[in-house]
Amino acid sequence: MVYKFCQIIDNLLNINYADDFLDLVALGLIGDMMDLRNFETKHLVEKGLSNIQNPFFKAMIEK
Repeated sequence: MVYKFCQIIDNLLNINYADDFLDLVALGLIGDMMDLRNFETKHLVEKGLSNIQNPFFKAMIEK
């Protein structure tokens, strides 16, 4: 929900910062055990996991 709100703010201000946090969106969706049969949820998880920016999340994956 927060990601969608950030996308709307991005559109209003003509910027693109929401996608910088897709790795955290993916982590939240996985943590909430969201249904990955939903196309949008699966897409966000795949996109977020393919571009991990958060150093803590990166360290967790490397271990």
